[in-house]
Amino acid sequence: MTITNLTVVQGIALQPGPPGPKGDDGPPGAIATLDIPRGWMTLQYAVPHDINYIANGTSVWDTLTYPSARLPFVGGPTTIVPSNVIEGAYYSLRTVQDTTPRVLTWDPGGHFHWPGGAVNAVTPSNTAGAIDIFHFRGAAGNVLEFVGAQLNLKA
Repeated sequence: MTITNLTVVQGIALQPGPPGPKGDDGPPGAIATLDIPRGWMTLQYAVPHDINYIANGTSVWDTLTYPSARLPFVGGPTTIVPSNVIEGAYYSLRTVQDTTPRVLTWDPGGHFHWPGGAVNAVTPSNTAGAIDIFHFRGAAGNVLEFVGAQLNLKA
């Protein structure tokens, strides 16, 4: 199949559906979204969704469901582990400290890659109320490669 006409609506790429009731010369049938391998699986610029924070345990970030996620710290340290990473996709994680700063440990199982191979190279701000945004690119093996961070946006 060759795509000859592509429409972008609110950040979602759409392709014409099958021929409509008047055949190839008439308007197309239903519009269908492009599939995941082509990279158009969700809205670009999606509003962050909260990840379930597990104090003194492991918080899982399902990157397929929430490519743009928020982790509000609510008591005790946590370790974050990514799941469902798509190679080549970009992800963002916004961390929000509560009134008592908490410790975040990036998955020690090697699912986060940092510059120079350092472990936990960039950590959230240790300031009450701080907001940090971490940017990652998906890699093979359920790995998130660190791209950059904006730290202590609000103190």
